[in-house]
Amino acid sequence: MKCTFTLVLCQVLVSIVCHSQDSANKKIKFHAGFESLSTHQFYSVGDRVGAPSRIKTMRRVNSGLPVGFDTVTDNPLIHGAMYAAVKTSTVVAGKLQVNADLYGEYRGFSYGTFNKNNLILFPVIEIRGKDTLQMGKRSLIVEGKVGQFLNEQLDEGLMIYNIDLQGTQAKFRYKNTQLTYTIYGDLVNAIGLMIDDLHALSVEQKLKNDSAAIGASLTLAVSPYEGAKPDSYLNLFGHINCTNRWRIFAQVGYKPRYPDFFDEYNGLNRQIAFVAGIEKEFKTPKFYATNKTAVRYYGLTYNFSYYNGAFRYRDSVKNAEGLYENTTGAYLYPLRKFQTPFSQWAVFTEYWDCNVWAISSVGECDYKLLKKLNVGLQYDINAVFARLNEGYYLNDAKERQSYFVYPFFKASMKYCPLKEFYVSFFVSNKTMNLDVHYPTYYLLKKPFAGIEFYCKL
Repeated sequence: MKCTFTLVLCQVLVSIVCHSQDSANKKIKFHAGFESLSTHQFYSVGDRVGAPSRIKTMRRVNSGLPVGFDTVTDNPLIHGAMYAAVKTSTVVAGKLQVNADLYGEYRGFSYGTFNKNNLILFPVIEIRGKDTLQMGKRSLIVEGKVGQFLNEQLDEGLMIYNIDLQGTQAKFRYKNTQLTYTIYGDLVNAIGLMIDDLHALSVEQKLKNDSAAIGASLTLAVSPYEGAKPDSYLNLFGHINCTNRWRIFAQVGYKPRYPDFFDEYNGLNRQIAFVAGIEKEFKTPKFYATNKTAVRYYGLTYNFSYYNGAFRYRDSVKNAEGLYENTTGAYLYPLRKFQTPFSQWAVFTEYWDCNVWAISSVGECDYKLLKKLNVGLQYDINAVFARLNEGYYLNDAKERQSYFVYPFFKASMKYCPLKEFYVSFFVSNKTMNLDVHYPTYYLLKKPFAGIEFYCKL
């Protein structure tokens, strides 16, 4: 017995040390990787930025910072910033998977070597499990996850998408029917969505060998206010994965309860929201392109009470000079989050008193000029149209509506001496915005140049 235990332990240690993906006893598989990105953007603090005027006004009132939101403020990327991550994945018996990553950040080279205010170290841990229970001749597949979820999406992404969360999820699948229960913890502190916990229960029917699915879900948003009733949302959703790398998806949601003290919040067009979109990927030996285009609508009642504009990603200051070298607050805006698309639910809850339409088109294309030289374009174009209800005091139609386009882009030339490494020179108009209650971006009116280093092992 003792010899058997010693042998198994030795096999585990050898597997870990060698970073093997196939240990001798087939019980434990371990893999370790490394990723690093360093970016330096060349522009000046005080350069002009673009945003809807009513959004800038509301941010001035609610942010609590001495920021006018007409010009860009200090952030890590203009000082040269770098993050590195050691990523590990351990699989036990093909049923339990532990993903444990450790991120380290230098949040500005020009802040000084080993500046303690700008050195950040944090873990990202996710545990997944999957098993099969035999029920006579039938099988019940049980799986779940717990921990921190990066760029999480719920259903087809009407409410939860492009957001980092922590929580728990359990799935039960019998034949082609899947039941899922999800809890996300606290969306009011780390991000200003004024939701304590979010609970979601969904049933989904898989079709065509899992290439398509339709489903329904019930979502409960628990308010952080003591004694408040949770808001419920009813959803229908589905998707189709077509041949040739096409994907079509849609979701519609309805909020039955509305504030009964205002008639302006009653009505189907104010209590619903929906998203519909299409994704496409195209590949040749020299050219690669991908695109995701989505149309969204959020009624003002659907978004009601989910806005908290207090800042989170800087320490409190009394004047603009205090923003320098001030890139962390009660919560962290991680450098890796800058790679996430602009669109997320918090963008539209800022229009808390409006019905909002939006269309986004996000994608990239890359062409190989030479063996080690590529040119590419990343784009993230978002058009947002918001309109106040007719019942509001503003009578002028122009005052009741807001229309704005965010044409984010990044054009680059990459030198790739190795498949796992590149140096990029780029032109862009997007930078970090640490002054808002969710991780987002400033749109600079004048494009700027930059340099980037990337490594992945």
